[in-house]
Amino acid sequence: MHFTGRLAHDGSFEAETTSGEVHLEMPFESGYDYELRSFSGEIQDCFGQKPERTSTYGPGTRLIGTRGQGGPRVRVRTLSGDISLCDKGG
Repeated sequence: MHFTGRLAHDGSFEAETTSGEVHLEMPFESGYDYELRSFSGEIQDCFGQKPERTSTYGPGTRLIGTRGQGGPRVRVRTLSGDISLCDKGG
């Protein structure tokens, strides 16, 4: 799945996959809060934040944060798919 665009101030974006990849390009001028989680896929971004492990002994990573002033909510979960988030504005 590929999404490129901005969210309305009161908007949200949610996606959940089993093994599909999710690529997001979202400018942060108006800001957004995000929560990205994957059981065994990789999570990457283009602004330098590294995902953290969700378990000491098992698989799973998450990347949680805020771009700009926050606001709209972005939530993505995958089982084995990769997730990428990039902000092309600011």
